Amino acid sequence: MPGAFSSEVDTGSRQESASKQESGTPFRFYRNGNGSRIIATIVLALALGCAGAKAARSPATSGPDGIKLAPPPPFMRLSQAAKPPIALPNSARIAIKMTPDKSVPIGSKVEFEITSARRGYVLLVDIDATGKMTQFFPNPELLEHLRGDDINLIQANGRLNVPSDATSKYGFSYITTGPTGSSAIVAILSQRKVQLVDLPDAVGTESATASVTRLLKWFGELRVADPDSGKLLPSEWSYDFKIYEIR
Repeated sequence: MPGAFSSEVDTGSRQESASKQESGTPFRFYRNGNGSRIIATIVLALALGCAGAKAARSPATSGPDGIKLAPPPPFMRLSQAAKPPIALPNSARIAIKMTPDKSVPIGSKVEFEITSARRGYVLLVDIDATGKMTQFFPNPELLEHLRGDDINLIQANGRLNVPSDATSKYGFSYITTGPTGSSAIVAILSQRKVQLVDLPDAVGTESATASVTRLLKWFGELRVADPDSGKLLPSEWSYDFKIYEIR
């Protein structure tokens, strides 16, 4: 039986550098980075303080009958600004559930459950607080060990668990690391067989929702090689995503 994998990552980068290890050594995907909870707290406090000062200087708005209305509190404006709407093409009705969700401490093991109304191939992409994107499922190490297995295939009205029983045999797990802040997990379903995708580079600090929007545009322009003719053909893509906080 092949040995398990260990994935090591350089500081400040989430690019995986996997090497074969002794049997029994777990292969884990680490969200890498050196995010500081203290720095993140200071930045948030400064943002709230500046927003609060601006609100104190802003005149009250007028409501019906000339009644003066106080401006919304700063945290409400920050929350509204952080969640712009995203139009998701999702004809397959793919859905992703992550445990734990919403607020995830560094060092947590996270599990995912994906469901879909249609048959297709699932890709999972992690977007960290800096906008860097990494496909963590499936990855080259798993595909190398499970050759010929459609480990990311989901049947119509089926369910796919990550880690699954098959990937858990190789010690595959997903463990959160920094940087702290707003992050996203994007579940992508392709009508055609796709297992690895070259993702766009980060473009500087941007919100998680802005990164998701950019990723969707990128996938919309991709073409998939037909296994019979070799021609590059469009695929029908469906998406779901979860935004959560690393703390």
